[in-house]
Amino acid sequence: MYGHWIHCNPKVCEFQHGSTMIYVSYTDEKPMDAQLEVARRTIASAFDEAEGALSFAAQVSETQHPDFWSQAKRIELRQKPLVVFGIRYGLDDPFPVYEISWNPVFQPVSGVAMSDDWVEELIQIEAPPANAEFIHIRRTAAHQFEIASGYRAIA
Repeated sequence: MYGHWIHCNPKVCEFQHGSTMIYVSYTDEKPMDAQLEVARRTIASAFDEAEGALSFAAQVSETQHPDFWSQAKRIELRQKPLVVFGIRYGLDDPFPVYEISWNPVFQPVSGVAMSDDWVEELIQIEAPPANAEFIHIRRTAAHQFEIASGYRAIA
């Protein structure tokens, strides 16, 4: 266990897998052992489907940042603009919520793309938009995702 918060309600256990944090919430009514068992049973599939969650989050982000994504789709990127920072297990939901945001180490990239008039043009992607907002995506079933509306992270 990496961290453990008992001063909040619900209480939260924190683990780390690579660069991704895993948070499991529990209460006296829903004890830590039972909640950890839910996470243990599903965490492998949550990691296996992280790319699907990132793709879904990119679709959500595209509506908020259309200029960035329209340019980013025109050339091959060396890195993903979005990354999973955390996977959270809430109290009443056996499905994890992915906390996704901009990749902080995204490197500028350029490439050549064809315009609508079939003229080559240089595309430069400097960096993702500067904001620290997270996109919360819930895994609802195998390869199924939704926006976790109203989601609020604790700890």
